[in-house]
Amino acid sequence: TSRCDSRTTGRAVPRPASATPPARPPSGPGGPGGAGPASDFASNIGPKIMVGVGALFLIVTLGLLVKYAWDSEWVGPTGRVLFGAVVSLGLIAFGTRIMGREYRPLGQALAATGIAGLYVSAFGAHGFYDLIPRGAAGFLMVVITACAVLLAVRLDARLLAGLAWVGGYLTPVLLSTGEDRALSLFGYLVLLDAGALILDHRKPWSETMPLAMGGTLVLYGGWYARFMSPDNFLIAAFGMVLFTVLFAFGMARKERSQGLAVVFG
Repeated sequence: TSRCDSRTTGRAVPRPASATPPARPPSGPGGPGGAGPASDFASNIGPKIMVGVGALFLIVTLGLLVKYAWDSEWVGPTGRVLFGAVVSLGLIAFGTRIMGREYRPLGQALAATGIAGLYVSAFGAHGFYDLIPRGAAGFLMVVITACAVLLAVRLDARLLAGLAWVGGYLTPVLLSTGEDRALSLFGYLVLLDAGALILDHRKPWSETMPLAMGGTLVLYGGWYARFMSPDNFLIAAFGMVLFTVLFAFGMARKERSQGLAVVFG
């Protein structure tokens, strides 16, 4: 039986069919030797650069024109504030319009510039020109903050949300009268912190809580350093316990990265 091998079977052992070599892709504009990647890069980045340069040129031109008009006193204080507000709203509208397309970073930058312009207009109407009372300016800045946060949530734009929180926590500093108004300050901070906590539960943005906690700590620490006295001990203790409980039990239970994440995506 040991002599029974393939030679005694009378049949040839079949050989595997030779593999057909793969066809080489044709060389040309889209082939390996062509300029496909370079042309794709130019077609994707080129229009964005042109739009960015054009928008920057437009903003600089408008800024110089406005400065010349103000230096020449062509426009009064009311016109300056209204012009700033209208231009800011236009930047927000145009930024949000192109944000859903391939120009998302540019759109966020323009919308963020518009939000900052609205803060400046609201503050300037009171702080620079005394056109509106302090309460009205504070109300406008709170409305701007709320609208910016809602817009950021809807468009998934973290840059707008971060700018809104910065503006919101700067409002008491910009509109400060130098008087001890601890309860008003703490109530305002509770509203801001509650909005930040709601956003923290809805969006996985790691910078929301650091900004909220940092702004609250800075404002509380500034009040404590200036107005703390034995008569204000209960108010100071109340504020410390209130903010500690608010952040300790209100923050979403999720993994958090270290540092502040400032992105456009």
